[in-house]
Amino acid sequence: MIIHEQAWQIVITALLSVFGELAHLLSKKSNKALKISNMVSGCFVAAFSGTLAYFISKYIKLDTNLVYVFAGICGWIGPQVLDAFSSLVTNKVGLDIKKD
Repeated sequence: MIIHEQAWQIVITALLSVFGELAHLLSKKSNKALKISNMVSGCFVAAFSGTLAYFISKYIKLDTNLVYVFAGICGWIGPQVLDAFSSLVTNKVGLDIKKD
């Protein structure tokens, strides 16, 4: 049953990330209409970053409620989380991906 519980936690985390992205999109005060394609792609990025946040949070043994909060925040700032994570990983392994 632990695998079943973990799967539900991952689904909840991904959904909270998507809600974070939707809240971010809806909070923008611009006059431009939201494009469905931008909304869908943003939600996929948010779900991915939220899922990564889930595994990172479990690795550092955060409480489940904090994992969910972390996921919502990751959804709000989705691409920036992925950029920070990629910088951390590339620095750790010594890669210089910006080099021409």
